[in-house]
Amino acid sequence: MTMPPFRRVSARSIRSDADGVDERVTEVGVMLFSRKAIQQMLEENACWMAPEQLEEYIKALNNPNEVTPLAKVWEVAVLNSLSKLVSINHEPDLGSKPDIVFQVDGETVIAEITTISDKSIHRDNPVDDLNDEFMRRVFPLIQAGLKGGFSLSIGEIIQRKRGRERPAPKLHIPPVGRFNAVIFTSSFSKFFHALKSSPNQGHEYRINNRDCDLTFVFNPNGSGWTVNKVAYTQVTFLNKSNPLWNALDKKRKQLKSACLPGHRGIIVCDGDCEAIKSKGDWDQYGADDIINEFLRNHKSIEFVLTLVPAHKEFRLDLSPKNHSMVVNLYSRNTELPSWLVPIWDFPSNLPQVQNTAQNASYQAE
Repeated sequence: MTMPPFRRVSARSIRSDADGVDERVTEVGVMLFSRKAIQQMLEENACWMAPEQLEEYIKALNNPNEVTPLAKVWEVAVLNSLSKLVSINHEPDLGSKPDIVFQVDGETVIAEITTISDKSIHRDNPVDDLNDEFMRRVFPLIQAGLKGGFSLSIGEIIQRKRGRERPAPKLHIPPVGRFNAVIFTSSFSKFFHALKSSPNQGHEYRINNRDCDLTFVFNPNGSGWTVNKVAYTQVTFLNKSNPLWNALDKKRKQLKSACLPGHRGIIVCDGDCEAIKSKGDWDQYGADDIINEFLRNHKSIEFVLTLVPAHKEFRLDLSPKNHSMVVNLYSRNTELPSWLVPIWDFPSNLPQVQNTAQNASYQAE
């Protein structure tokens, strides 16, 4: 018997209202939700969460050196919103410690929360760090009155053939630790001094060798600052070198270790990851492709829910009213069973999202 294809059961966009100032959470910046909303969720979670668990979240949110602040905020928000619908057992010791265990109509649901990002991909393609360093070095000239425009163009290590099941592009720049040795050499110093001495002329700094391929240009008649590069975060392999698949598989293994029968699933939150936002095309896989393939391969997982903060297209205003939460539920069930209803309904309880994950992650760093 051939199984029917897995599908995205439904999708929706949610917007609510919340704003305000912080009371107890002092270090967390303007992230996904307002400080007042985060504080309120922590206080509500205190009604059912073990004190040591709550304190762990508070310490993480108040720690400016917290490695995964966005993930902590997501966990607080998901647990809070779901706890308004069902009684949650958070991190019970079942061999592993799943984030969520609850019961509905005699059915047990066991779920993990994960936040995914493209941090490792950005680390291998440190274009933002490089752009910041160029800005830092020429900013004194701009402060002194230099007028014109700058552009930074970066090539690929190998000109790749486009299409799925081919390696994604990789930018031809060195790791951050080798910027000075490869890019900001005596040749850049000559470029800088020429720019300082002749600000009314165009200048170009070019590197094209085994370590780097870039061009940095100043145009006295231009304006602004542009960066030209190929996109490098797209998913070109369905089930490898893929942050969404890797995160799902990691959580699957944790759920497998939980010694309790029940319906297992994963809640995936956007921490600035292209894979969870992409619809896919001929050159890359999207979230639907990846999650449906994952469910085909792993029958122990019955559902995946994704949460993606989004800014409305064509709206220049970045205020909260122009942000919404995009929710997608993927399930093996053609109908919505009663045990799955709380998973589908809880996002309606989330506070008003303030930012996209990309902007929130920048502000949190």
